[in-house]
Amino acid sequence: MLLFSSDQFIQNDTDERYGCRFLTHMEDREKINKARDILLEQLDAPITIRELARRVAMNECYLKKGFKATYGTTIYDYFQKERMEKAKGLLYERGLSVSEVAIMMGYSCISHFSTAFKKHTGLKPCELLLR
Repeated sequence: MLLFSSDQFIQNDTDERYGCRFLTHMEDREKINKARDILLEQLDAPITIRELARRVAMNECYLKKGFKATYGTTIYDYFQKERMEKAKGLLYERGLSVSEVAIMMGYSCISHFSTAFKKHTGLKPCELLLR
């Protein structure tokens, strides 16, 4: 009976399931999901982690740890990936120019956008337009 009880305790270990002890609370997981939603709504306007944490009413450290435990990547890397995927769609599917997409994604400098795009996709934005 004791062995069965200890096996059940190990199987129900919250750190194993969620990666962070504080994520065992549904409200904390909802805050992490809300932070993700805010990021996705604002792909054209980068937000600081401090501001994001304030908007979801969570400590910055918990937000960063919880986000990584939930989505397997940092907040910045997740934001950049989603941002470049959206840019890729605008370039390839909608046929917008590189400068139009750069501005839509919140970049004031086209070369910074091109560098970030190439880092994510392996192609320069203009190369994608030629395909």
